[in-house]
Amino acid sequence: MKKSLLFYPANIQSHVIPAMNLASHLQNEYEIYVLVMDEKLSDIVRSHGFYPILVSPFKVGIGHEAGYLNEKGLKYTLWHILLAMRKNVLFDDKVHELNAVVGHIRTAAVIVDIFNSTELFPLHVIFPQTPLVCFNPMLSTYKVDGFPTVSEKSWVTANTMDYKIHQKGQIFQGWTTWIGSSFRWVYSGIL
Repeated sequence: MKKSLLFYPANIQSHVIPAMNLASHLQNEYEIYVLVMDEKLSDIVRSHGFYPILVSPFKVGIGHEAGYLNEKGLKYTLWHILLAMRKNVLFDDKVHELNAVVGHIRTAAVIVDIFNSTELFPLHVIFPQTPLVCFNPMLSTYKVDGFPTVSEKSWVTANTMDYKIHQKGQIFQGWTTWIGSSFRWVYSGIL
């Protein structure tokens, strides 16, 4: 019987495809399981002959509490978000979710995309003796429509809607505002 490997690429097609290329080099020795966050990516994983496992898109440690609370049908005012962060509800939920879907897999290693590096924390709880390996499947020259490569232009001057939304979030959590101070206070108690 083959050993198993668990891949956790970022929820981006341009990360999943190179991860599947790496996995294809290992498929003779390992059963490959891949954590993905939507059905389109599951189809890509299946087309390579691997086993997709759907998980929620909320990642711990990067401020997804508002979306998480909203999806759960809970209030997500600033107070509720800060409280959820302080209580680590997303981390606890992620450990529970991942344990339910991959805890039974006797994996030789978990290979995590660097864009999902915060997921190493819940994965370590589930697989405390298993090697957790980070990798970067996306080359800086890999082109995705609407996003600049490293050689094209700076992210600072990127004119995409995602970047503009990200910038608003950064300003909202800025170091000089009382809201930013609240987020820093909560994070200092967690880390």
